[in-house]
Amino acid sequence: MQASGVRQPPYVSLFVLFAAYGGWLMIFLTLRFWYWSGMALLGLMGLVFVAPAVIFAMSIYLFPKRKVSGYHYGAFVASVGYVCFVAALLIYRAFFWE
Repeated sequence: MQASGVRQPPYVSLFVLFAAYGGWLMIFLTLRFWYWSGMALLGLMGLVFVAPAVIFAMSIYLFPKRKVSGYHYGAFVASVGYVCFVAALLIYRAFFWE
């Protein structure tokens, strides 16, 4: 980002997004290959209840900056996608889970 000359690069936004998406990857890998633990449950609760609020606020912050660079636009799209993903997951869990 510095090499391309982006002013005010979204370092913090991308760090939060990588942490959130990486957390979902760890949850998937835990379910698939390891055993469920209390630490995995704490991570899941953070990803479902805390991260969407933080990322939603971040998407509001990134909305006016989305045209500054491709990095800002990508961070904005990824943050909106994350909030939509968690909302769809919670709706599925509430209405269609047996």
